[in-house]
Amino acid sequence: MGLFSKGQRISGNDAEKLELLTKLDSAWDRSPASVIAYFLSSAQEPLSALAEALVLLVRGGVLSIHALAALGIDTGELAGIVEHLSGPSPQESLRYAAAVNEATAVFESQIEEILATAGVSLDVDKRASFRSTVARFAHDNNVTDLKIAYRLMKAEGLDPLAGSTDQRPGYL
Repeated sequence: MGLFSKGQRISGNDAEKLELLTKLDSAWDRSPASVIAYFLSSAQEPLSALAEALVLLVRGGVLSIHALAALGIDTGELAGIVEHLSGPSPQESLRYAAAVNEATAVFESQIEEILATAGVSLDVDKRASFRSTVARFAHDNNVTDLKIAYRLMKAEGLDPLAGSTDQRPGYL
């Protein structure tokens, strides 16, 4: 079975692509295993690519664990590979950690700005309580900016800084 039907027209710019795809189609018709082996061998980590391909085939229902066992592939080892490959890659973990650090920095700067604008200096415990209260309110009300969440809290009469004894004169 080929990739192209007879009479299909391809532009001149696509002639090289057509030739390559025709060769690939022909190679696939002769030996799908050779094509797969070629692609796997060109991967940066061929063994990892093969394991990922097996995992995708099992997850997609194309192959069963029992079929792999019949080929001599240890299902326990494959389960370990599946678990390992299911986890985030190191690059994904680093991107996630960077995003969390950035969000934390934004969160802290917004808290600092709220306290500076209010002219309030809180001890560690009161500051933690304030941060938690504002963050919870923001989350519950789908507000992504803590300064806006704090303003909404004040508008609703829920100012967590009201009555704070650590206020600096001239503010609030």
